[in-house]
Amino acid sequence: MIEIDIGKLLKALLKRIWIIILVTLLFLAGGYEYTTRYVHPVYTAWTTLYIQNTSNYEGNISSGDLTSSSSLASTVSILLKSTNIMGKVAESLDDGYTSQELAQMFETSVTTNTGVLSISVQNRNPDEAQRIANAIADIAPAELMKFISGGSVKLLDRATLPYYPTSPNIIKNTVLAAAVGFVLSCAALILIELFDTRIKSENDLKQIADIYIIGIIPNVPQKKVTEEKSGGKKRK
Repeated sequence: MIEIDIGKLLKALLKRIWIIILVTLLFLAGGYEYTTRYVHPVYTAWTTLYIQNTSNYEGNISSGDLTSSSSLASTVSILLKSTNIMGKVAESLDDGYTSQELAQMFETSVTTNTGVLSISVQNRNPDEAQRIANAIADIAPAELMKFISGGSVKLLDRATLPYYPTSPNIIKNTVLAAAVGFVLSCAALILIELFDTRIKSENDLKQIADIYIIGIIPNVPQKKVTEEKSGGKKRK
């Protein structure tokens, strides 16, 4: 069974800290290079709908009305991805999109305890992301009203042109790559140290054999031995 000496492992890591730093920097550079060169930027356009559980409000809106509207908005988010509604959106775009393709391009979220439904459309082309989001905003309310009795669906915000990509996150990916490099280099060095059975010191010998050490043969560099021999011959 391998005995683990934490202090010894830490000393081994510190002794080879340059390897850890080098590998970490290589992974950091690789993560940045891969993200910027090979991961395509994706743009997100947002549009919002406001869903009410009744078409006519008289007086103040109660918390119960908001809860009902929130529940209805959750149902609407499911209806939005239906083949029927997405088919109408595909027809209005007239770009060869199928209803299934459009349904995979957007996600919905409901603001807690409100009837506000956010629709986020992702595309590599920012103009296309905006166009699809606004097509959904134009078609969806009227189509959804065919399935909702006693409620209303209104357009709250149209999508604007996204100028900056929402993914990939270059900083996040670079930091994660550096962290992977750091962990892998440390793990490799620890494994090498654990499975290294060579005897390097008195302590190593004492750990494997209960014997007395009566002397130590120093490790003299070969160059020094050669110089001493040459000096001795000259004196003779």
